[in-house]
This record gives sequence, C-alpha cells and structure tokens, in this order.
Amino acid sequence: MKAQGDVHLVSYRHLVLDLPAGLVNFERSLITALQSLARLTQRHDTDEYLLRRFDSILANLCGAQPESDLENCIELAYLELRNELGLQSDLHAARAFARQVTRWQLYEDVPGALLYLRKFFTLSLLCPQRYQPLAASIAGVRFLEGELCDEVRVDSRVPALFIGGSRSLVPSGADWCQLRRAGRKDSEGAALVVDSLLELVALHQTQLRVASAGLEGCLP
Repeated sequence: MKAQGDVHLVSYRHLVLDLPAGLVNFERSLITALQSLARLTQRHDTDEYLLRRFDSILANLCGAQPESDLENCIELAYLELRNELGLQSDLHAARAFARQVTRWQLYEDVPGALLYLRKFFTLSLLCPQRYQPLAASIAGVRFLEGELCDEVRVDSRVPALFIGGSRSLVPSGADWCQLRRAGRKDSEGAALVVDSLLELVALHQTQLRVASAGLEGCLP
C-alpha cells in the first residue's frame, strides 16, 4: 500500500468504484480474446488500440440498436473489428468471443468488501450502461437499487473517493484511490494506492480503531 500524505478513509462518505476494472477481471479477459484475434493478422496493434476500437464499435452498435441484447452487439462488434483488421467474417468465432467476454467473475475479495463498505459509505458502482446487464447478473453479489450507474456526480458537500485503475475516470470533485488489479504502475496524482479491496477494508478498520482510541482518551 502506498499513500501520498495523510489519507483518512474515515472522513469520506461516498465511494465510487470502477466496476469493470475493480470488481471483475473483465479487461484482462477482453484483452486475451482480442489478442487471439490480432494474432490472425500481420498487424502489430497494441492492446490499448484494440480495446479502444472494440469499445468504440460496441458503444456505437449499442446506441444504434438499443433493442438488441449485449451479447448480440458484442458479436457484431467482433465481426466489424475483424473486417477492419482485414479478416473474413466468422460467425462461429464471433459467438465464441461473445461467450468468453461475457462470463464475468468477481475477484474473491469483492463480496465481503462490498458488505463491509456499505456499512460506512454510500456506494456508486461506475459501469457503462451497455455492460450493466452483465453486472446485474454476476453470481455471488447483489447490487442495491441505484448503485449501478454509468455516470456519477459528486456532491461537493459529501467527501468522495474514486477507487479504480485509471485517473481519467475520476469524477470531478472526488479524490483518487488507485486500485492496481491490473498491475498498473502510474499512480501520479493518487491519494492512495492499494492492490485489493481487502487492503482498503483493512486500512479503514485500522483507522477506525485509532479514531476510537483517540476518542476514549479524551473522555474524563
């Protein structure tokens, strides 16, 4: 764990968690599937480029076909990306790709961490709308009404902390705790860096005990 300055988790009231990056290993499964596709070409596209193009295509398809289910849109996005990469259409491969990237599994520490954090914070789970049906069907966790959202507006009167891997997603007015699930090293600007939600919970428990001991010491 790395902290810049004194970070008092107990002073925050609102936690914003980046769901795809922080709670499920979605990005890695998507990168793995896209790398398999890229190996069929003679190109040398980066993982970042493939992710950006796929997500852009998928967002456009979901917006243009709101009545279609997510898995169907993923299949179509895969086929369109294949075409961009100069590959022939393959419906069987598209279906296999969609099945692979829609099997979301929680990191082991998530269910317990969410139960604990809800006792002390208002939680917002930041998740693009097109992925929310997947999030709502994840085994092992139930999100409360209003927790899943594709945009978060932070109330300046309520101290907020964003927990995720990318600084670019931090809502205006929130501090940033970098959650390094994917091993990201660039933590410039982060108030706190943790490797798991379990580590965050442990820090909060420690600070609660210290705060409680301080209050007891002030009693006559």
